[in-house]
Amino acid sequence: MPCHPLTDIPWNPARPRIALIGFMATGKSSVGQSLAASLGIPFRDLDREIVTAAGMSIPEIFSRQGEAGFRALETRLLQKLACGSDPLLLATGGGVPLRPENRCLLRQGFVVIELTAEPETVQRRVGEAQDRPLLTGRNNSAAIRRLMEERRPAYEEVRHLQVAVDGLRIDEICLRLRSRLAALPPASSLVKPESGD
Repeated sequence: MPCHPLTDIPWNPARPRIALIGFMATGKSSVGQSLAASLGIPFRDLDREIVTAAGMSIPEIFSRQGEAGFRALETRLLQKLACGSDPLLLATGGGVPLRPENRCLLRQGFVVIELTAEPETVQRRVGEAQDRPLLTGRNNSAAIRRLMEERRPAYEEVRHLQVAVDGLRIDEICLRLRSRLAALPPASSLVKPESGD
């Protein structure tokens, strides 16, 4: 699949198509729902789409099909969503940008915003949750930091905007995101990924 460079994805405020990426527990789903409502556009959560399509929970998919099976289904569903043209806000799972084909799909279909958080924030939010297979038995800030560092290059390659969420309420994050989006010229080409505050 030819991969669209970052310069090829226009921002159309009349028909916004936004994908939220980032590490687990950075608030992609909750922020996505709130931001979509404020923009008046549909919201989809890729993890929920996967659960519906598979008829089982994400830990069950990992247990029965392994991470490779989960990632294959994730890519198939992302492809369907990325090929549309209607307004959409998509919250993705933390591992979505790791596959090169997923990065291409995100670039071709969306303005991509990365939500970031410190490892301690993620650890506090995840707590003792049993629905995070990749953190099973290693929910500590050092392990989270290592996994974040492994994923950083993929996130940096695909994002257009980046916003840190530490210490912010959902409404404050959405206000910051709307401000960053409003600053983009209509139908502009985004020359390079931006870092955020």
